[in-house]
Amino acid sequence: MSDCNSTSFLTLQAARRDYGSQFEILVAVLYNQIVKPGDIVVDGGANAGLHAYALARKVGPGGLLVAFEPNPEVFESLSSNVAQLSVELHRLALSDRQAMLPFVIDEANPALSHIHHAFDASDPGTRTILVKSVTLDRIVGARRIAFIKLDLEGADFLAIRGGVATLRRDRPPIVFENSRAWASKCHAYTAEEFFRFFAEIDYAIYDLHGRELTREIWDFDDIAFEFIGLPKEAGARNRHLLDVIAFFWSEVESRPVLPEWTDCVIAVRDAPDYMTSHHGEAWLSLLRSAV
Repeated sequence: MSDCNSTSFLTLQAARRDYGSQFEILVAVLYNQIVKPGDIVVDGGANAGLHAYALARKVGPGGLLVAFEPNPEVFESLSSNVAQLSVELHRLALSDRQAMLPFVIDEANPALSHIHHAFDASDPGTRTILVKSVTLDRIVGARRIAFIKLDLEGADFLAIRGGVATLRRDRPPIVFENSRAWASKCHAYTAEEFFRFFAEIDYAIYDLHGRELTREIWDFDDIAFEFIGLPKEAGARNRHLLDVIAFFWSEVESRPVLPEWTDCVIAVRDAPDYMTSHHGEAWLSLLRSAV
């Protein structure tokens, strides 16, 4: 198995036309290593429920998925897709403050909808509505959170700041997106503020190719836009998760290209079986090594 730090994001992105689907599958593979039945987990920017469905099924009837989706039309699809599962749904945007905020809806691709920022260009394919934003801490309250997944089209760090009390108390791994220089410009924070925040709560940040994000490489091109934040004290679990990331990309050629989005949806919903079916004993051996 190759060293995860040698994995090139740009090379893999160029080589796999289904890179986006592979990334979504990796996210599911990771939370299947973290989340247990009975846990309470968060999905911010749940969209129509790609990961919400899998997470709710993973925690089971004794657990709870707390999901957020501010787009009214998409929220209806989310509600339908996770019906009968143990979920708490909020038609709200996660941020670092409670307010009414302009929210840009992308008509062609609702997944790209986002909290409005000063650099949004006028686009006839979008419309803007007002949505209510809340902090994760306010919604979660005293409930203990085992895992957080965010996909907020640039506003992820704002939501993380709004969950600082939860992070300090519960120490959950966080999967989130961040385009670094562009996201910080759009949402008015600096790289120094980003790294200071995570240093103060004692989290390490890795891109989902396994490279630790530091201030020195903040502006590098060959860094993925997807990250996992890990509490530094969870050393053995963190090493296992990084081994999972390394394995996932080192063995990517063993997995066929997924031609359709529906193939990705199926793989995400059954990520453990997907990995076993393509990697067999090598994958199962990696899982046993973490026990």
